[in-house]
Amino acid sequence: MTLFTNQTIDTMNPLGNEMVLMPKYNLTQNVTRRPYPPASEIFDYESKMYAHYDTSSDANVSISIYLHGSNGWWIGGWLYNSYWENMEIKLSGPQAGWTTVNGQLFTGEGTYY
Repeated sequence: MTLFTNQTIDTMNPLGNEMVLMPKYNLTQNVTRRPYPPASEIFDYESKMYAHYDTSSDANVSISIYLHGSNGWWIGGWLYNSYWENMEIKLSGPQAGWTTVNGQLFTGEGTYY
C-alpha cells in the first residue's frame, strides 16, 4: 500500500510523530552497528506478531512486515530522506497465536537541510 501526502513527514524522529509498527517493547538504540549515512540511527525492539494457519508439522514459514516513509523533492535532481523498519520471523509447523518477534527501525537516512 502506498499513501501520498502533501506534508513533510518527520523521518529523523518518527517515533511519536509518524506511522510506525506497533507495539514496541524494549526499544533500545543500537550503537554497535553504525549505519550509512552516519547521521542515521538504528533502534532494536521486540514486538508481537499474530499467526494463525494450518500446515504440516515440518513446514517452515517466514513472515515479514516492512514499513517505509520518505520525503522527496527536486532541486537540480531528486533528493530524499527516509525512515524504515522491518520485523521478520521464521516459524515451523501450524500456528495459532501471538509470537514474540524482533524488529529494527532505521531513522534519519538521506539528505537534510
